[in-house]
Amino acid sequence: MAKLSDSDIAKAAKIVAKFDGDDKDADVYKAIETGMKVGRNTAIQLMYYAEPVADPSLKFKATPGNVKKARDGQGLRWERIAARADISANAARALYEEAGGDLTESYTGRGKRPSNAPAETKAKAPAKKGAAAKKPAAKKAPVKNRRRSQLAARRP
Repeated sequence: MAKLSDSDIAKAAKIVAKFDGDDKDADVYKAIETGMKVGRNTAIQLMYYAEPVADPSLKFKATPGNVKKARDGQGLRWERIAARADISANAARALYEEAGGDLTESYTGRGKRPSNAPAETKAKAPAKKGAAAKKPAAKKAPVKNRRRSQLAARRP
């Protein structure tokens, strides 16, 4: 993780404060990315740390119960929990386990899926018009190699 200065977090908090809670995260970190001229990963980190600065009601004490509620109830990622509780992501995981949470069962949709995670449903693409009417083309028979005498007979 990149080192984030307090001044960068304060600048990002001003950008985050312009958005209301209904906006998508992508819109917020893209605004930080363009406004501060930083990379996408840094912008996402800045968004996580700027949210509690812009809206102090998002902060919570680093207790096992609060971390479990944030992870299971709100579906927050470890980095966002760490920023809101002012702890490290590893400490957040430890508090989650201490509260009785199972790290192997905890999945929020990023990274490798655990083997016991529920299957992801795929949306079916709409069928193209006329696709059902077309029949697959018949396979052509393989072309035989011709001998010299056959090729010579074809020459004028």
